[in-house]
Amino acid sequence: MKKQNHFFEKLAKYIGRNIRFLIDNENEEYCFRLQKDRVYYVRLSIAEQATTIGRENLLSLGTCFGKFTKTGKFKLHITALPYLAQ
Repeated sequence: MKKQNHFFEKLAKYIGRNIRFLIDNENEEYCFRLQKDRVYYVRLSIAEQATTIGRENLLSLGTCFGKFTKTGKFKLHITALPYLAQ
């Protein structure tokens, strides 16, 4: 829960209330998934299919938005820039 708050605070700092446009896309629904201290932006249908794969076997899922450091801070990755610019 603490990581979730850090992530959404950082995201709100850059795009404000437009976070809802990332999740409630007109074409398909998207979600954020935490996997090995990295946050991925992924289509909901793909995220549901990925549940059949064990967490230790899953390398990545969707577009990496950033990662949590050992101190608990969230760092945005450059792969998130096209989504933040929309």
